[in-house]
Amino acid sequence: MKLVKTPLTMWKHFRISLNFFLISEEANRQIPADSYGLSVTETKLAWFVHIVAAILKAKQTSNFGGESNEILDAELAARTLQLIYIFDTGLHSRRYGDVSKQRLDRAILTFLDYLRRCYIGDQSVLSSKLYARLSELGLHDHTLLLNAIVGKIATNLKSYTKCKEVIDQTISLLLEMASGYVTAKLLFKLDTIKHIISNLNREQFPFLENWDCFRSRTTLYYAIGMLVFMEDSPMKFKSSMEQFLQVFVRLESTPDALFQSDAVKYAFIGLMRDLRGMAMATNSRRTYGFLFYWLYPARMSLVLKAIEYCADVPEVCFLLFIL
Repeated sequence: MKLVKTPLTMWKHFRISLNFFLISEEANRQIPADSYGLSVTETKLAWFVHIVAAILKAKQTSNFGGESNEILDAELAARTLQLIYIFDTGLHSRRYGDVSKQRLDRAILTFLDYLRRCYIGDQSVLSSKLYARLSELGLHDHTLLLNAIVGKIATNLKSYTKCKEVIDQTISLLLEMASGYVTAKLLFKLDTIKHIISNLNREQFPFLENWDCFRSRTTLYYAIGMLVFMEDSPMKFKSSMEQFLQVFVRLESTPDALFQSDAVKYAFIGLMRDLRGMAMATNSRRTYGFLFYWLYPARMSLVLKAIEYCADVPEVCFLLFIL
């Protein structure tokens, strides 16, 4: 007789594996960590988290409900959310360069995406069963759950400096949430989002300095711009552009002899990519006017200077033309 693996059966396997890992985690506090053992555990858990994400995806696409399924979702979500805390603290906070850790975080991002689609997004359903279980973790409603998701996004952007795959998937999740009317409204009220917007610099988020991730900056500022332009407020727009202004001032004060240096060119290219993301987020004539009149004429001197000294640099000219 062939054994059919139902979601409940898979959940039992997941729970056994997680409980075993929690016991191992307790032991790891007392003995030197086994890097290979942790890699194996992370790989196994990544596989289990993908299964959880697949269950949530099936729920979203089939609209199959039922009390038993709600209880199952609640248990799966609670256990997986506990993993996020475990793997972003202690010994694991130094393993962001390991491939197995990256695989696990990508699986967690996939899980978070389907979790918010089912229970937070524009087509989500309210589930008392889910939040009754998550309240044990301090997540009493959809706002707190969304804040936990944004917290994971912020952690990834701060911790990953070179893994473009994780960075891109993290930013894509933020963009997906910023694109939804309901989630965008909720996001705009979160202190974590306000912290990201006001502290989006290379000291807080080192990946911004990684040349391989320069294209990702455009997507990130596209998502940030969508949130900034939600309220159509000139004051909030100006405050969000404060960091851009600092970069403009620094580059404008650069001596002509140094303007063709790699450091200055990279800084200018990054600035243009960020501004392009903000421009993509303008959704009306009014919001486009905010950005246009912020740039023109006060800050056009830097643009003209870049054209004069970097006319032979394709990356610079391309960004100037598409901005």
